[in-house]
Amino acid sequence: MGRQNGYWKRHPKKDLQALLLALDQSGWYILDPPTYYKALCPCPLRHRTTIHLSPSNPRYAKEKLRYLVSTTCFTNLGGN
Repeated sequence: MGRQNGYWKRHPKKDLQALLLALDQSGWYILDPPTYYKALCPCPLRHRTTIHLSPSNPRYAKEKLRYLVSTTCFTNLGGN
């Protein structure tokens, strides 16, 4: 449910929380700044992405996941 004493906390939207958990399970480091999350890949290529706290697009989480799978070394362990 997110790291309580670390670097990110639970997101109230279920789809964005699932995306953050998938990134965390893949080893990405997630920072929790005020306007958006910043996710950093542990690989030598140092991929990075941002996840908005309140996106206006209702399909934002699915589209972000599709983008990450196609352009980075991220692999979706959850199968969504």
